[in-house]
Amino acid sequence: MLLAGGRSGTVGRTAYPAVVDNVLLDASVVTRCRRRVHLEHDPAMVDEPQAPLDPGVEQRIADAAAHRQRIANRLGELLGADWTGIARVPEHLRAERTLEAMRAGYRFISGAQFPADPGTGRRGGVDLLVRSGDGYIPVLVVRHKITDPGRGARMSPLTNPVPEAAQVDQTRKVRPQPRDQLRLAHAVRMLQALGMSAGERTGGVIGVDGD
Repeated sequence: MLLAGGRSGTVGRTAYPAVVDNVLLDASVVTRCRRRVHLEHDPAMVDEPQAPLDPGVEQRIADAAAHRQRIANRLGELLGADWTGIARVPEHLRAERTLEAMRAGYRFISGAQFPADPGTGRRGGVDLLVRSGDGYIPVLVVRHKITDPGRGARMSPLTNPVPEAAQVDQTRKVRPQPRDQLRLAHAVRMLQALGMSAGERTGGVIGVDGD
């Protein structure tokens, strides 16, 4: 979001000048350490050394990336010419290629990156975009469980992962994952800003079991 300090003011004898900085945040900040997020975006800390990531965290990040790539490869095999993937090039190039793919009408786009939105302070992307009506819905690919035994989850097969194909599963129920919901809300807002939203507050998740 756009973080702007107020006008210069005084408290006692101390003057605090106004500071205005454009800070662009992706959806991951809602579940990360607030202190680390602050340090990453504090202009005064740009040249300061930062502590390395914990090896366990690094491993989880690598495992999640490998899972996303496996699912993208599988979708490419299943969906054929309706699918395209965005290569891991610099962020601005990925955003350009994502827009090109959306304008070309691809039904399924893996590795999507959105153009930064300074007006709202948002940046980021989503693992999969699915064409629905005149726009797209965001889909996450995550390395954790998203369902449990039960009933009521709305599921669609990987062979046709669109909301129109979703049916109520009588053997699975949704496992609540607030972090996934927040990430999807972030992606929906970015699609709305681009004029590429499907118009409904709908998103999807592909879990660790590929469901």
